Amino acid sequence: MEGINLSSSVPERSRETSRFFNSSSLIIFVFFLLLAVWGGMQFYIKSLDKTFSEKQTLLATNSQDIKGAKVDRIAALDARVTFARDQIKTAVNTDEILNQLESSVISNIRLTKYEFNKETGSVSIEGETDDFKYIAQQIASFKTNGLARDVAVESLERKEGIVQFTFKITL
Repeated sequence: MEGINLSSSVPERSRETSRFFNSSSLIIFVFFLLLAVWGGMQFYIKSLDKTFSEKQTLLATNSQDIKGAKVDRIAALDARVTFARDQIKTAVNTDEILNQLESSVISNIRLTKYEFNKETGSVSIEGETDDFKYIAQQIASFKTNGLARDVAVESLERKEGIVQFTFKITL
């Protein structure tokens, strides 16, 4: 007997190679992937909207807090601080001026009052002496010390042998 090939008698099946990703499953996978990305984006947008609305509410609350009396109080404090800083910058050392003026006072003059006017840049000095000639010497002494630009006699009065005077010295 002729050799019969037993394997040939059985009709051969067509072999299909099964692949994990064929075209239909690839389309389904891409669809679900796009659906997941879209859902994630929707969740992210909602969380951003929530954060944005919270920040807007906080901003509106804070803007209401900074209106009215609180702002006026802060502005007034700032104006006072600015004024104080300006005063410190332009502060005049009155001790130095008084020391210079006192160093040029002659021995027969007794000073009774000293007043500095910052606005006019002048010093008002009151004092007393025994004689008018000491007043003339004192005016000359103030003019020669280099501090005074002008010395004016505002008042001059003699009472019971004592001459009382008031000088206005422009610095």
